[in-house]
Amino acid sequence: KKREMEPRVMSVQSHVVSGYVGNRSAVFPLQLMGIEVDVINTVQFSNHTGYGSWEGEKLTGDQLSKLGEGLLRNRLLCHTHLLTGYIGAPSVLGKVSDLLKLLREQNPGLIFVCDPVMGDNGKLYVAEDLVAMYRDQIVPRADIITPNHFETELLTEMKITSEADAIKACDILHDKGPSTVIITSISLPPSTSSTITIIASRRHNSTATHITTPPHTTTTTTTTTTTTTTTATTHTTERYRMEVPMLPMYFTGTGDLMAALLCGWTTRHPTDFRLAAETALNAVQAVLHNTQQHYHATHNNNNNSDNSNNNTQQQQQHTTSTPSEGGRAMPELRLIQSKAQLESPPLVYRATPL
Repeated sequence: KKREMEPRVMSVQSHVVSGYVGNRSAVFPLQLMGIEVDVINTVQFSNHTGYGSWEGEKLTGDQLSKLGEGLLRNRLLCHTHLLTGYIGAPSVLGKVSDLLKLLREQNPGLIFVCDPVMGDNGKLYVAEDLVAMYRDQIVPRADIITPNHFETELLTEMKITSEADAIKACDILHDKGPSTVIITSISLPPSTSSTITIIASRRHNSTATHITTPPHTTTTTTTTTTTTTTTATTHTTERYRMEVPMLPMYFTGTGDLMAALLCGWTTRHPTDFRLAAETALNAVQAVLHNTQQHYHATHNNNNNSDNSNNNTQQQQQHTTSTPSEGGRAMPELRLIQSKAQLESPPLVYRATPL
C-alpha cells in the first residue's frame, strides 16, 4: 500500500523583516497545525508598504526558476500543497506557473491554493498584465482561490453589487477550474459600513456512465446488437454566507492569513468544507480582536486620528494608501500572542447555507 504523503506546503509570497504580511502571516499558523512549510519570498522588504517608506529587493523570475531547479535536483519537491500570495511581476508569475508544473509532476494530487493578490477597494497594486495572467492561466489550474471583492470582479469581468452577483461570480470561477472559491471580503448593501460578508462555495463533480442496449436487429442469417456508452458529468455546489463586524481599524496581512488558514483547515477537514471555512474565519477574527485590543491598550485609546481615513478592513497585504507618516502606520497582527486561538479558534461566527 502506498504511503500517504504528510502535508507539506510550498508557500510563495512576500516577506518583511518587521511585521506580519505574506509569508510572515502564513507560515506560523500552518506550522502550529503541524504542517511543514517551505518558503519562497517574492520580495524581501524591511516592512510592508503601508508605512511611509521601505527598503528591500524583489525576486526575479530567473531566481525563482533556479530555486525550483535546485529543489528538483535534490529530490526536495515533495509537496502536497502550493500556496501563493503576492507575486507582483508577470515574469515571476510565469515562473510560478512553471513551478506548479514541476510540483504536479512529482505529485499529481497536489492542491494549489491561490490568493490572486492584485488590488483592493477598486485599485490595482500590481502590474495590469497580471490580471489577464491570473484570469486565463493561473486560476484555471488552481483548486482553491481566495479573491477579495475587487479581485473577484477583475477575474469574472463583472460587477458585484448583491449576493446574487457574488453567487454568479462563484459559478463563473468554478467553470474556469477551481473547485473551491472563497470571496474573502464583500461589502454589500444595506449594511456595507458595519459588516463584511464572506461567500464560500465548493463544487463537487461526479461522473456517471450510462450503457444503452437497443433491441436486437434480426435478419435471416445474423443478429446484431449495438451498445452505446455515454458518460455525463454533473455537479452539486455547497455554498455558505458568513458575516463579521467591520472593525474601525486598518489591518494588513489578513488576506494572507486567511488563505493560509483555509489551506490548513481544509487539509485538517477535507470533507467538511463548512467547518473548515468557519474555523479559518474565526481564527482570523480572533487575531484581529487581539490586535485591536492591544493597540488600544498601548495607545491609550488615542488612535482615532491615525485611522480616520481607514475604516475598512484591508484583506490584502499591500495597499496604495498610507495611513500615517513618520511613525507606526498601523497595528501589526498579534499572531504570536494569538497562538491559542489559532490552534483552537472559538466558533463565534457561523456559516449560513445558501
